[in-house]
Amino acid sequence: MTLSNIENASRLFSLYCWYYDSNDIEGIGSIFAQEIQVDYGPEFPTVTSRDELLEKVADANATRFLTTSHHVSNVIVVQESETSLTAKCYLYAWHQYRDGSPDGELWGRYHAEFIQENSQWKFQALRLRAAGTVDFHRSKMYPIERIP
Repeated sequence: MTLSNIENASRLFSLYCWYYDSNDIEGIGSIFAQEIQVDYGPEFPTVTSRDELLEKVADANATRFLTTSHHVSNVIVVQESETSLTAKCYLYAWHQYRDGSPDGELWGRYHAEFIQENSQWKFQALRLRAAGTVDFHRSKMYPIERIP
């Protein structure tokens, strides 16, 4: 595992959070490949294209979230080659809802696959797993992995 690949994965996770919290739809588009697999949980259909992802994020920020604050840490690259990376990170996400519901919190992990596209690293897959939630807008989430 190279330090530069940990930095590449960390940068992309951080940019995703920054762009989402800033409602920067173009920014999100710049860090995802065209064909993707984004899975936010069993209550949300898997997103398979960059354009679909941008529509979903824009809609969520316009209709559900007044503001959000996503924080990532503990980035681990678990597999790498010259053209692909697989990485995981911890996630804390806070959500303020437009409808006045109590603020929602999520503790979990992102699992991601990155590919090189035109010499730039981009998300090809992103999956959300939850360790716990408080007043979160989804009742079912994929659990984090834990050894029994």
